[in-house]
Amino acid sequence: MIALLYGIVTVVDAPQGRVLVTTSSGVGYEVLASFDRINTTDRMTPQRMYIWHVIREAEQKLYGFRTLEERELALQLGACDHIGPTLASRLAQKPDYLGTLNLIHSGDVKKLAGECKGLGEKGAATIIRDCALYVAQARTTQFAASTGSARFTAAARAIEVLGFAVDPAALAVIIADAQVTPEQAVAAYLKGLKSRTSL
Repeated sequence: MIALLYGIVTVVDAPQGRVLVTTSSGVGYEVLASFDRINTTDRMTPQRMYIWHVIREAEQKLYGFRTLEERELALQLGACDHIGPTLASRLAQKPDYLGTLNLIHSGDVKKLAGECKGLGEKGAATIIRDCALYVAQARTTQFAASTGSARFTAAARAIEVLGFAVDPAALAVIIADAQVTPEQAVAAYLKGLKSRTSL
């Protein structure tokens, strides 16, 4: 299985969504990739692409991703019923990775279906249902990375250990105060959760 390619993009076929990546050993790989996610203008600088290698009876395809997170999201989406690798890759390679996670997390079937050509409402509903846990965990990881905070990660883990789902945006607001400890953040989050559910 091919998981990573590092090479120069030598041929670009934008209408078909294909690039040819030539490695230092001289081997060329045809990769299906979104062109706004890779640098197709600088043909002399090697690029790293994370690969989803799909093997079927009659063919093999390589789907290329700029980040490992995009690849992991595509793998999760591709595991859903009636969502093939092409559709999963297209959705995972949207320009705003966190925005895609938030859109799936929102549960808005119509909006998700409208975001990706070829994705109907039935497929969108399947993604929302089957990827809920993965998306919640990925959003937490992204918010932790964006706040650069070990306090965020510690508080999120404690909330999950207590059996509650983490809303990364709500927790990020609490953690924004640099004086708040993870324990205080957990207490404030649970207090806020109680007031939100009692409405």
